[in-house]
Amino acid sequence: MTLLFLFCLVVLSTAAPLDLLQRRGNLPLAVSSSEFLGTVHSTTTYVLRDLGFQGKIGNTTFLTYGDTLYSNASYNTGFLGMTSDSVALATDDPLQVDDVNLNAQGYPEQFCPIEAKWGEEAATDAMGITNVVETNPGEGILFFLKNHRPNGQNTLIGAGVATVSLSSSNVPNATRLAEYWWDANTEPWYGDIGALRAGEYVYAYGHATSANHVYVARVNYTQATQLDSYEYWNGQAWQSDRLYNVSDTESVMWGVDQDNFMDNKIMASVSYSPTGPWSDAVMLYQATPITAGGNIYSAVPHPYYDASGETLVVTFTNEPNNIQAVKVVFN
Repeated sequence: MTLLFLFCLVVLSTAAPLDLLQRRGNLPLAVSSSEFLGTVHSTTTYVLRDLGFQGKIGNTTFLTYGDTLYSNASYNTGFLGMTSDSVALATDDPLQVDDVNLNAQGYPEQFCPIEAKWGEEAATDAMGITNVVETNPGEGILFFLKNHRPNGQNTLIGAGVATVSLSSSNVPNATRLAEYWWDANTEPWYGDIGALRAGEYVYAYGHATSANHVYVARVNYTQATQLDSYEYWNGQAWQSDRLYNVSDTESVMWGVDQDNFMDNKIMASVSYSPTGPWSDAVMLYQATPITAGGNIYSAVPHPYYDASGETLVVTFTNEPNNIQAVKVVFN
C-alpha cells in the first residue's frame, strides 16, 4: 500500500469530535471512478526519476523529485549520470513537465545542493526532498533529509530546511539553512513525507527511525526559517521542546509508507485537522507494477488541475523510476 493522506481544510479544529467533523463534510472519501493517464515525462530533457511532490509559489507549480537518472530518448540507455534530486515546473498536461535547471549536457542539476563545506560529495551523499511550501510572495521552503550512502548503504543523518526562491526568468533555486536541524537517529525526520501550509502555519510530517508512525512539527509561515520557532505535536498538544526517541504516543498517523503490503493499492485518508483524527482509508486506484515483484510508492496529490475538488490527479512511482498518473473522480 502507498497511503496518500489528504487534508480537508474547510474546518481546522482539533477540538471537534470525528462524528461532528463527518457531518461537516464527506469522511471518508467516496470514489466514483479512476482513469490511468500514462507515464510522466519531461519536455526538455530525458530522465528517469521518482517521487514528484507538488508545491506552489505564487502561480508557479513545482514538482520536486528524488533520484534522477540521465537517459536518452528511448529511456533504455546505460548509466549516464544522476542527481539525488531535481525540480521541474508543471504544465497544463499531467504527463508533461518542464525542466528548467539544466546543465551543459542538457540534464537536470541537483536542486537541493550537496555542500562541500559540510564534507559532502555527490558520490556518497544525497538530499531527499519533498514539496515546496510558499512562505512569502516569491519565496518558499522545502524540507530535506540528508542521506550518507556510500556503496548504496543508506545512513540517514538529519532533516532540515532549505529556502526556495525564483529568478526573474522563473528558475527556482534552493539554499540549505544548515547541514541539518533534526538528528535522524533521535528525532523525527520532519518534512520527509511532505509539508503543507494551512492558515498561519506550515505543518511538516515525517517518519522516525523507531517506528512506522508519522510525526508533525509546525511553525508560523513567517518564521519558517527559524528553528527556535518550531513547535512539536506530543500526542495531545503543541510544545516548544523538541521530541526525542518518539513512540506511537506522539504520532498523528501510522502506515504512510512505500512498502508493498497491500498489493499496490493507492489509498487516501482525510482529516479536518493537521493532527487528525483520520477517516478510514479508501482506495483511489489499483496500480499494476511494470516489473515482476515491483513496488508502487510515493503517491502524490496534484490538486491544481481541478480547484473544484471534484477530480484529483494523483501520481505515483512505479518501480523502477517511472512516474505515472491517474485521474480520480469523486462522488
